[in-house]
Amino acid sequence: MVRKVLICTASRAERHLVEPIFKRAKKMPDLNPFLVEFNPTRTLEYLLHDAARRFKSERPEMLLVPTDRREMVPVAMAAFYLQIPLFHFLGGSSYTGTWDDVNRRVISSFAHIIFCEDHAAKQRLVNTGEEEWRCVVTGTTHFDDFEVEEDLVPKELYDLLLINVNPLDPEDTFRTYQSVGALLDKRTVWIGGNEDAISFPQNRELLLSTQRNFPIMYRPTLPRPKFLGLLKHCSRFISNSSAIIYEAPYFGVQVINPGKRNAERKGPPLEMLKGAADKVVGILATIQLNEKLLMKRYYA
Repeated sequence: MVRKVLICTASRAERHLVEPIFKRAKKMPDLNPFLVEFNPTRTLEYLLHDAARRFKSERPEMLLVPTDRREMVPVAMAAFYLQIPLFHFLGGSSYTGTWDDVNRRVISSFAHIIFCEDHAAKQRLVNTGEEEWRCVVTGTTHFDDFEVEEDLVPKELYDLLLINVNPLDPEDTFRTYQSVGALLDKRTVWIGGNEDAISFPQNRELLLSTQRNFPIMYRPTLPRPKFLGLLKHCSRFISNSSAIIYEAPYFGVQVINPGKRNAERKGPPLEMLKGAADKVVGILATIQLNEKLLMKRYYA
């Protein structure tokens, strides 16, 4: 029987993580994958109803939900209560005391299988009461099939800037932008953050309008290969995004985090930054979809 699997995404932040899984799943004779996108600007209530409607209509055999975005919480909830086998990609990542931790933990609570980036992530989940067999170490897909395009790389020295907002605390976002202003001292390439429901354009305009003797080039978004090209060659990466945990260490780039987000988070060993896609797809194609899988238990 060919298994229909919906691979869910809602943001640039995790789309590149699930695409290698989707590409490999399409080549598997036992899998029929679909990439399903949810609108990150919608309310959680809307997303819950939208997810339930889609899943009832599509009737998938299984669902893959990634990482720690707020949009994936109602998606995971809908799958759980519709008794659709749910696989959480990259659960158990190190906790830093921010809202992302809560999203990630809640998604894992609904999931029937949790793919972990390393053994430390698996142990965190087991410590919270998850059954050990449900927590599978796969590594990540950050550098599965990655490409680097360098056509946007400036000829002279430059910093790369990428700031994600705190959707729960506008004051924290404002303080982060203030810190950024004090750090900039050379040509800066600024890439827009995640597509959050709450944005703070006044902070962006404040930085762009500040008089400086060097240019700030703002781009709302970039394809991942072009972002990696800029990251690979920058002098400093000023950011609070998860790229300071994964992509920057891979390229050996100096990181400056101007805020609280991801400040205490530690990433997996570099050898775990690729190779997960094949492992995940292999499990999706062969795991037994039975009552034992659907009946979650906790042992904390």
